[in-house]
Amino acid sequence: LASFLQKTAVINAGDGMKCIVDYTDSNVVYSSYQSGGLYRSDDGGATGQYIAPGPTSSFFNDYSLNPLNHNTLYAAYDEVYKSYDEGATWTQMTNALYPSGGGGYGMPILAAPSDTNVIYLARMTNLYRSSDGGSTWTMVSLNLPSIALISGMTVSSTDANTVWLTISGYNSYS
Repeated sequence: LASFLQKTAVINAGDGMKCIVDYTDSNVVYSSYQSGGLYRSDDGGATGQYIAPGPTSSFFNDYSLNPLNHNTLYAAYDEVYKSYDEGATWTQMTNALYPSGGGGYGMPILAAPSDTNVIYLARMTNLYRSSDGGSTWTMVSLNLPSIALISGMTVSSTDANTVWLTISGYNSYS
C-alpha cells in the first residue's frame, strides 16, 4: 500500500479525492483531485493518464464504476457523463439537469447493482433517478431539511428502488 501511495502522489497533485480500484484488475486504478482532476492508471499507479470528461465549477466531482461492467464509468461534473471504455471517451448524459446550473457541492453518482439501467445522482439536497441508463432523469421527492446536503449514498444490491443516503450540514438545531 505504501508503494502504491507513493506512486499515486506522482500522478495527482493537490487535494486527493476519491480512488477506485477496478474490481477485475487491481492494476487499473482511478484517482481524482480537486476541481475535476481524474486519472486512470493501468500499471497500479506507476503512471497515469488524465481522463476527465468535461468542464466543472465544483471543487469535488464524483465518479463511479458500473457494478456489472468494469469498463463503464459515470462522472458527475457540471453535466453527467458516461464512458464505455475506461474513460478514454465520454458521452454527455444530461443537459442542464441541475436547476441552478453546475458547480457547488460534490455530486454522488451510482448505478444500481441489480439493474444498471437505474442510476442515481445527488446534488445538494436533490436526488435524481434514471431508469433508462441515463437518457432521462426525474427528481425524487425527499423532504430533506434545506440545510441538509446529500454527502453519500448506496443502492441495495437486490432492489434498484432502495437507496440509502447520508447527509451533512444537519443537526438537531437546524
